[in-house]
Amino acid sequence: MSRAPQWQETPTQVHPARAYIAYVLVCFGPSLLSVGLLAGWSTLTGHRISLLWSFLALMTVRQFTIGVVTLLYHRGICHRTLTLHPMLEYTLRVWGWLAMAIGTRTWSLTHRVHHAHADTERDVHSPVTEGHSLWTIGRQSIQSVIQTREDTTLIARLGTDLPSDRLEHLIEWDCRRNFGMTGVRFPIVITVLTSIWWATGLPLWVAIGAAVASLPGINLSVFASTVFLVNGVAHTWGYRNYEGLDNSTNVVPIDLFGMGEAMHNNHHARPGSANLAHRPGEVDIGFWLAKQLKKVGLVRKLKSSPSGMPGRADST
Repeated sequence: MSRAPQWQETPTQVHPARAYIAYVLVCFGPSLLSVGLLAGWSTLTGHRISLLWSFLALMTVRQFTIGVVTLLYHRGICHRTLTLHPMLEYTLRVWGWLAMAIGTRTWSLTHRVHHAHADTERDVHSPVTEGHSLWTIGRQSIQSVIQTREDTTLIARLGTDLPSDRLEHLIEWDCRRNFGMTGVRFPIVITVLTSIWWATGLPLWVAIGAAVASLPGINLSVFASTVFLVNGVAHTWGYRNYEGLDNSTNVVPIDLFGMGEAMHNNHHARPGSANLAHRPGEVDIGFWLAKQLKKVGLVRKLKSSPSGMPGRADST
C-alpha cells in the first residue's frame, strides 16, 4: 500500500464538552462501580471494607494496566516505536493477558487493520461507518478480535514480526474459551484477588465476594478506556490538530489517566512516533514514562520525533 499524503494541520473542535464528560466517566466509572459493589457487600456481610483504600488500589491497578497497553501493546509491539527489555516485556505480556484477555499478536493485528482502513467500510471497528455508532463500538471491537485471531491470511500478511511463542499460543488458546472465562485466565484472576482480600483479614467466603466485586474496577475499566474511549469517543468527539483520512480526535490535551492514548488524532496523523503530544499544552504521560525507562535501560529504540509517519499506517 502506498503512503498517504501528509495530513494538514487544521485545528478543529467537535463537541469538546461531551469528550471531557466521557473521559471522566470512563476513567473513574468502573472503579466507582466496584466501590459501590464492595460497599453493598460490606453491608450485607457485616465485615468492614475500606472503600477509600479500595478505590485507590483499583485506580492504581487500572493505571498500571493502561501503562502496559500503551507501552507494550501499542507503542512497543504494534507500532515498534520503542523496544522493552525482554524480561520486562515478557512479564507485562502476562499481566496484559490477565487484565485484558488478549495477547499482543491479536491486539496488534486488529490495531494495524484499523490504521490501514480507519473509518472506512473495511475498518474492523469504527463508530462512524454505516450502521454503527458510539454505542456499538464494544460489540464491534469484540467481533474484530475474534475475526482477527482466526484469520491466518491476515496473520501471514501483517503479523510476521509479532510474538508467536508458547506464551502467545497459550493466551490465544485461552481466549478462544470465552476470553478465558471457561479457560485458565478467569480462575487465576479470581484466585489472586481472593488471596489479596483474604490477606486483609476477611473470611474466605467474604474475600471471594470482594474479589468478584473488584472485577469492574480491574477488567471493565481497561475495556472501557481502550475500547469505548479510544475506539469510540476518540473517533466521535474532541478536538483535532490534523485533518486527514479519518475522523480521529484528541479527547483531552492533558491525558493523565489514559497515558496519552486519548490524543488519538495526533497518533493517527503520526503513527510512527512514540510521542503522542504534538502541540504546546499537550501532555503525554506514556511518552514521559518511556523516557524514564530508557534512562535505566528498560526501553531502547525510542522513536521520539513528533513527525513520525504521516497518514494511515500501511501495515506497520
